[in-house]
Amino acid sequence: MSDDVRAEVPRLRKDALSLSEIVSSSLANVAPAMCIYFSLSLIVGGAGIAAPLTILLAAVAMGFHANAITEFTKALPSTGSYVTFIGKSFGRRMSVIVALMYVFSYIVAIGSVITMSGYWTADILKNFLSIQVPWWLISVLFVLFVYWLTTSGIKLSVRTIVTVFAFEVGLLLISAIAMLIAAHSYISFAPLNPANLKNGWEGVGLGFPIAVFMFIGVGNSAPLAEETENPRKNVPRAVYASVIVAGLLYTFLGYATIIGLHADEASIAKASVPFIDAARVALGGFVILAYLAGFTSTLACLIGATNGQSRVIFSAAREGLLPGWLARVGRKQTPVAAIRFYLIVACLITFIWSVTAAPLDVYGYLSTLGAIGVILIYITLNCALTVFFKRQRPGEFKVWLHGIVPAVSTLTMILPLWGLVQPGQPAPFNVFPYVVLIYLVLVIAYALVATKMNPELGKRVGSVLADK
Repeated sequence: MSDDVRAEVPRLRKDALSLSEIVSSSLANVAPAMCIYFSLSLIVGGAGIAAPLTILLAAVAMGFHANAITEFTKALPSTGSYVTFIGKSFGRRMSVIVALMYVFSYIVAIGSVITMSGYWTADILKNFLSIQVPWWLISVLFVLFVYWLTTSGIKLSVRTIVTVFAFEVGLLLISAIAMLIAAHSYISFAPLNPANLKNGWEGVGLGFPIAVFMFIGVGNSAPLAEETENPRKNVPRAVYASVIVAGLLYTFLGYATIIGLHADEASIAKASVPFIDAARVALGGFVILAYLAGFTSTLACLIGATNGQSRVIFSAAREGLLPGWLARVGRKQTPVAAIRFYLIVACLITFIWSVTAAPLDVYGYLSTLGAIGVILIYITLNCALTVFFKRQRPGEFKVWLHGIVPAVSTLTMILPLWGLVQPGQPAPFNVFPYVVLIYLVLVIAYALVATKMNPELGKRVGSVLADK
């Protein structure tokens, strides 16, 4: 396209983003409304009415994961994020493997957001305006808007995220406070009392994996390092701030929903979207506010995810791990080719799957399949942190930050991973682990052959740092 420009080493716009902007971008990528809407009933089903306590524990677990992102960013601030961090730790072959695994996992996962953006908006139009529009058409319009926005400059897209995310949080808080007022006689410490965990710590084990998935995306500020002011300091601050804010917000929203539904564990666990049910009781006809929070959530998430994840693809291409054309940038210094590739492939996967499945099913399938690869990358990052500092920077190695914390983080990720791959799941979920395994085997085989045929492949990983 005409807005593509070539450069020997393509760079993005430096110092364009502030700390508050990258925090908002990370939180938007988490999609608080959608996560609490579709996850709370599952967490309550496993942990009981003490679900908010389970969410707090998941926030602590993600805090351990955030340690790996922040420690790497202090040493290697890079748009390549996970790919750069893991590649610099384990070498050329692993660089290729993680780059291809990242592309697969995150593109599949964003397909779930594309699906939900159309489905949720179509539901609003149908229920409140009696207008019926195919969900897939709305999803296409969402994607076209996001493509235009994210290629028009990082400043414009992130400012849009800040505005949309502020509306999302405002609407969620209004709804939650209304629930507490309407059900004030039920307010108690019960949802935060460990004694109310269903079957004790076994209940935590059942609800914890779902709660962890709600935090996927908190590290989205790392790929924005090249465009962030003082990335070695601001990106780590943003990652930790995102975990803390998301944890507190989820806990409050979960608490308000449980109180709003009178702590009725059975009805909450059976509800498809308990937050909407509680908002309907508290707000009556103004329940549309909760629906609009869901609308803004999908939009902000799609923008934030496209910004962050396309930049990892761009960086991998810039450093020779992916085809060079994916490293093309536009006049606004945005990775237009990577954005285009990311959204087109995600749409193809989404709409092809939707031919044989309902949108809510597609949402579940894509989010689950993508999450398997994401969790594997998280675990690999923890291992990489220890290896990197032990081998390459032994003088800076700290037992707690680079040894114990990543080990604990890995242990906390095993439970969510097992929840995704354990035998006995219904179709097609029982096939997903094998899909990822086959893809991983093919990627490993390719990496072995490609690096042998091209000794230079993977050597440039980490060669472009954000502040250099």
